Amino acid sequence: MSAARPVRIANCAGWLWDRFSGLRDALAGPVDVVTGDYLAEPTLRQLALERAKDPSLGYAQSFLAQFTDAAGLLAERGARLVVDAGGLNPAGLAGEVRRVIADAGLDLTVAHVEGDDLSARLDALGALEHLDTGVPLADSGLEPTTANAYLGGWASRRRSPTAPTSSSARGSPTPR
Repeated sequence: MSAARPVRIANCAGWLWDRFSGLRDALAGPVDVVTGDYLAEPTLRQLALERAKDPSLGYAQSFLAQFTDAAGLLAERGARLVVDAGGLNPAGLAGEVRRVIADAGLDLTVAHVEGDDLSARLDALGALEHLDTGVPLADSGLEPTTANAYLGGWASRRRSPTAPTSSSARGSPTPR
């Protein structure tokens, strides 16, 4: 019985405006899975501002540009891609990624996970207090631009229990 080969994982982004070549660079080596993290707190604020101007936005447009540039290479390499670039509009990004895939004539599968945007449910969460001062949000005089919960990677893992990961929290493509 032979030992299983380790899964090779690369990362292509650590925030919204990471270098454009990150996805292509990550795919340059022998890799099974590429990840990208786009949800730093300043990014969520930026995505909320963009969504306020245009409700079809709220996802990392920089990722969409990276993906458009590297989709063919991703398909050629057969690597999986798992990103949280859908931000406040996972379905919107998933739709745009599907469009890019179709336009390129590629055979990739896209999945996305929703549920972390709590903006519409803030009142139902009860009294939220500032962690340092204890001042309730309702008494702070501030209006949140976004409210999100970190769901972790379990939703992605459930999409394919035998694979290292096969879908995205927030709309990433996965080769079939």
